[in-house]
Amino acid sequence: MPTTMSDVYEIVAGQKVFLTVMIGDADVGGSVVELDGDRILKGDVDNQDLGDGNGLKGKKLRIKTVVVDVNPHTNNTSVTYSLKGGARPKEWPLSEPVSNEGDAMKYDGEISFV
Repeated sequence: MPTTMSDVYEIVAGQKVFLTVMIGDADVGGSVVELDGDRILKGDVDNQDLGDGNGLKGKKLRIKTVVVDVNPHTNNTSVTYSLKGGARPKEWPLSEPVSNEGDAMKYDGEISFV
């Protein structure tokens, strides 16, 4: 079962919004990003332009990330979803341990633009 988060992000009309997904704990992973059900990105997400506030208001952003524990010093996994360009920058740090090295953890974030 994935670790989930759900929140809102306040946009500013005419101002671009940027998404970054940071995999932590010296692990590896990738993401699939959807905007209102349409896949817009797959893989690494670094400061990706999602568009301006006029086009984002009322839409939902969904981020699905898989993190694989490759760090031999810990079985913790983590991901941070980060948005900037709206009313204020915002981060959502998520963390979950796995049982064994090499195990994967799923993260699922949903952010509504208001």
